[in-house]
Amino acid sequence: MTLAQWVKDRADDSGKFYFVDRQTNDLVGGYSANVHPMIVPYKDGAIFVCSEVVTEKGDRITADFLTVPVGEGYKIVEVIMNNRPTVKKMMGM
Repeated sequence: MTLAQWVKDRADDSGKFYFVDRQTNDLVGGYSANVHPMIVPYKDGAIFVCSEVVTEKGDRITADFLTVPVGEGYKIVEVIMNNRPTVKKMMGM
Protein backbone atom coordinates (compact mmCIF):
# COMPACT_ATOMS: atom_id res chain seq x y z
CA MET A 1 0.00 0.00 0.00
CA THR A 2 2.96 2.33 0.64
CA LEU A 3 3.94 2.21 -3.04
CA ALA A 4 0.37 2.71 -4.25
CA GLN A 5 0.01 5.78 -2.01
CA TRP A 6 3.39 7.16 -3.12
CA VAL A 7 2.39 6.93 -6.79
CA LYS A 8 -1.07 8.40 -6.13
CA ASP A 9 0.44 11.36 -4.24
CA ARG A 10 2.73 12.21 -7.16
CA ALA A 11 0.56 11.38 -10.17
CA ASP A 12 -1.58 13.72 -12.20
CA ASP A 13 -5.23 12.98 -13.00
CA SER A 14 -4.21 10.50 -15.72
CA GLY A 15 -1.97 8.54 -13.31
CA LYS A 16 1.29 9.81 -14.82
CA PHE A 17 4.16 10.78 -12.52
CA TYR A 18 7.61 12.15 -13.29
CA PHE A 19 11.04 10.85 -12.34
CA VAL A 20 14.67 11.01 -13.43
CA ASP A 21 15.75 8.02 -15.50
CA ARG A 22 19.17 7.13 -13.99
CA GLN A 23 20.42 5.63 -17.27
CA THR A 24 19.73 8.73 -19.39
CA ASN A 25 19.47 11.42 -16.66
CA ASP A 26 16.34 12.68 -18.41
CA LEU A 27 13.06 13.72 -16.80
CA VAL A 28 10.53 11.06 -17.82
CA GLY A 29 6.80 10.67 -17.37
CA GLY A 30 5.50 7.20 -16.67
CA TYR A 31 2.78 5.02 -15.23
CA SER A 32 2.97 2.26 -12.64
CA ALA A 33 2.95 -1.11 -14.42
CA ASN A 34 2.70 -3.63 -11.58
CA VAL A 35 -0.26 -4.25 -9.35
CA HIS A 36 1.73 -6.73 -7.21
CA PRO A 37 5.35 -5.59 -6.95
CA MET A 38 8.06 -7.85 -5.56
CA ILE A 39 9.07 -7.18 -1.95
CA VAL A 40 12.71 -7.92 -1.10
CA PRO A 41 14.08 -7.60 2.45
CA TYR A 42 17.20 -5.42 2.61
CA LYS A 43 18.61 -4.74 6.10
CA ASP A 44 17.68 -3.14 9.43
CA GLY A 45 13.98 -3.60 8.61
CA ALA A 46 14.27 -1.81 5.26
CA ILE A 47 12.82 -3.45 2.15
CA PHE A 48 12.99 -2.88 -1.57
CA VAL A 49 9.65 -2.77 -3.33
CA CYS A 50 10.60 -3.72 -6.90
CA SER A 51 8.25 -2.82 -9.70
CA GLU A 52 8.11 -1.56 -13.28
CA VAL A 53 7.05 1.67 -14.90
CA VAL A 54 5.78 2.16 -18.45
CA THR A 55 7.12 5.42 -19.87
CA GLU A 56 5.18 7.79 -22.11
CA LYS A 57 7.10 6.23 -25.03
CA GLY A 58 5.86 2.75 -24.03
CA ASP A 59 9.19 1.46 -22.68
CA ARG A 60 9.11 -0.72 -19.56
CA ILE A 61 11.80 0.15 -17.02
CA THR A 62 12.64 -1.11 -13.55
CA ALA A 63 11.46 0.90 -10.56
CA ASP A 64 12.91 0.12 -7.14
CA PHE A 65 11.71 1.82 -3.97
CA LEU A 66 13.74 1.62 -0.76
CA THR A 67 11.18 1.54 2.01
CA VAL A 68 11.81 1.81 5.76
CA PRO A 69 9.57 1.20 8.76
CA VAL A 70 8.22 4.42 10.27
CA GLY A 71 5.84 4.19 13.20
CA GLU A 72 3.30 1.52 12.36
CA GLY A 73 3.80 1.77 8.61
CA TYR A 74 6.48 2.24 5.98
CA LYS A 75 7.86 5.22 4.08
CA ILE A 76 9.66 5.34 0.72
CA VAL A 77 13.01 7.06 1.25
CA GLU A 78 14.77 6.39 -2.06
CA VAL A 79 13.58 5.78 -5.61
CA ILE A 80 15.92 4.09 -8.09
CA MET A 81 14.56 4.17 -11.62
CA ASN A 82 16.05 2.17 -14.48
CA ASN A 83 19.13 1.16 -12.51
CA ARG A 84 18.68 -2.38 -11.20
CA PRO A 85 22.49 -2.95 -11.15
CA THR A 86 22.73 -0.38 -8.32
CA VAL A 87 20.07 -2.22 -6.32
CA LYS A 88 21.81 -5.56 -6.86
CA LYS A 89 25.12 -4.04 -5.74
CA MET A 90 23.48 -2.67 -2.58
CA MET A 91 22.16 -6.16 -1.85
CA GLY A 92 25.57 -7.78 -2.41
CA MET A 93 24.53 -9.56 -5.59
